[in-house]
Amino acid sequence: MMNFQLFDTLLEAVFVLNKNKEILYCNEVAATLAGSTPRKIVRAKNQIDGIFTFETKEDFFKLDEITESTPYRELRFKNQAGQNGIVQVTLQKLEGTDSEDQWLVYFRDVTLEEQLQNKYRAQLEQKEGVILELKKAQNELENYSKNLEELVSQRTLEITELNRTMMALLNSLKQGFFIFDESGDCLPVFSKACESILETKPAGKKIWDVLKLPAEKIAGLQRWILTVFGEMLPFEDLAPLGPATYPHSLEKSISIEYFPLHDEHNKIKGIVVMASDISDLIQAQHEAENEKARVRLILQIVQNKKHLRTFVKEIESWFTLLGEQLVLSAESINLEEIKRALHTIKGNAGLYSMKDLVEVTHACEEKVSDHSLEIWKPFLTAALPKMRQHFQSFLNQAHEILGPQSEQRENKIEVSEQDLKNLCDVLSFWSKGRHLSQKLSEKYLQQHLHNLFEPFNQVAQQTAVQLGKQVQPLKIWGPDIALGNLDLSPLFSALIHCFRNSIDHGLETPEVRQNLGKLPEGRIQITTGTLLKENKDYLFFSIQDDGAGINPQKIREKLASRGISTDNESDEAVIQHIFDPSFSTKTEITEISGRGVGLDAVKAAVHDLQGEIHVKSVMGQGTCFEFYIPLLPSTVAPAELPSTKVA
Repeated sequence: MMNFQLFDTLLEAVFVLNKNKEILYCNEVAATLAGSTPRKIVRAKNQIDGIFTFETKEDFFKLDEITESTPYRELRFKNQAGQNGIVQVTLQKLEGTDSEDQWLVYFRDVTLEEQLQNKYRAQLEQKEGVILELKKAQNELENYSKNLEELVSQRTLEITELNRTMMALLNSLKQGFFIFDESGDCLPVFSKACESILETKPAGKKIWDVLKLPAEKIAGLQRWILTVFGEMLPFEDLAPLGPATYPHSLEKSISIEYFPLHDEHNKIKGIVVMASDISDLIQAQHEAENEKARVRLILQIVQNKKHLRTFVKEIESWFTLLGEQLVLSAESINLEEIKRALHTIKGNAGLYSMKDLVEVTHACEEKVSDHSLEIWKPFLTAALPKMRQHFQSFLNQAHEILGPQSEQRENKIEVSEQDLKNLCDVLSFWSKGRHLSQKLSEKYLQQHLHNLFEPFNQVAQQTAVQLGKQVQPLKIWGPDIALGNLDLSPLFSALIHCFRNSIDHGLETPEVRQNLGKLPEGRIQITTGTLLKENKDYLFFSIQDDGAGINPQKIREKLASRGISTDNESDEAVIQHIFDPSFSTKTEITEISGRGVGLDAVKAAVHDLQGEIHVKSVMGQGTCFEFYIPLLPSTVAPAELPSTKVA
């Protein structure tokens, strides 16, 4: 029997068939041509015309008629894998086999050759077309060259006229226009306004010299130019990254804009720079902003008139504390007290839109939190007079808004209240009148708890707008308690941090709330009352939101990063750490939160009153701050009826 392994090394496809056209052997090349493997083909006993479908209907494999090698025949086929090709086929009967007749089928794959021929044929046809086009262009060029001199003269005249018109147009504009190339060189074309707006003639100069860039910014501009001309990103995305202003020597406001100049291939070949004097526009915007700020200030002062006196008293006390701390030695300074003072001043100043005071206080907060005492102490010492100055300016505006007769009106109110008190004393002799006098005295002569919460409605609304959130008006549930001689002003001065914290950390954005099945407007509810706890009377109130709640795991991770273990603490105990000094889960510091000072200040104010503060929270449902302030038996009395109202 013939050893078919002789054909394994051939580079052409070889099949060996029996008289039934069944494949007894095929080498690797033949199996690849068939879209299979030698083992699968031989074991399946496939017939040659079963694994190949030939275009010709002629039975080319009439094995009984083949006694000697057949001439090569070119056939088109499709294999089992659906691949098409062209082969040249020859058949030959094998001599000297022992058992049955066998035939050798030799395939020469010429598919690639035909593809190359078709490709070269197409290229040749294309070249012939190009040759015809070139001949046509040559004829047109010969005709054009006959009148070239006249055409050049006419075109030169048109270009000269166009340049003259363009320069007249540029010089008539009030903006400064010029162009620079990828090397940063300014081209000769520029408008006359550049001489006044940019204080120079740009032609032949570098763009960074024209715009008076400082030395440390030139490399950045050069990288920007490289990126723009490399067209790595869309021009409209890169244009805002270029220098946007020019430092005019007369302190004019000059804006800079950039526009691409493309060639015939739509590639950027230059950048057009437009410089505009917007000093009048900026001045008008400042005046409009100042007017808006004044309107907001008037509204806030009028709306929070009852809170104004307490606010002024507390701010002045914080200023006094800062001044006292700054004269102490480094060992005696209470850093946490200073942080709380700054954060509380900033929060309350924001309520009255005192932008200048907020900015100065925020800068001081950053210095105190991020630098050593040798750096922040001189900075704060220099800033404190500025803070007092801004605050005094606010007081002057408040006095102007409320009018010079405000003090007289307050005196008249005091007289009226005294008259009312005398009337109540008279009525106290009557059995039924005694009950009425007590109510009238409580209502008109004592400070009530609900009134203290009224300014925080404005705080909540302002903070929500600033953060792109929505919040309903504050709701107060429970009795309106008369406070008597209990002074809660320091606590309520710090309480602004609780409301801002509820909106910043707690309430979700309207879109998120709607996705969670909540109303887009968040809800903050205040509950008031008195209670007996451990044989002591306490004033109780809570501030509850319906936001995302506090995640104990985040607090554990934050504490772990500071080397504090909470393994033995419950989730309820862990969330109490939000009152720790300088604790915050936020990674970004803003004017609202991020330094972990606000709730620390609230806790300190509560402790000054010998009270307690506690936080409860349920993930996805909200957070509740609970306050317990101890009372003497005669300190407070509830108003006549429990009430529900909107602050």
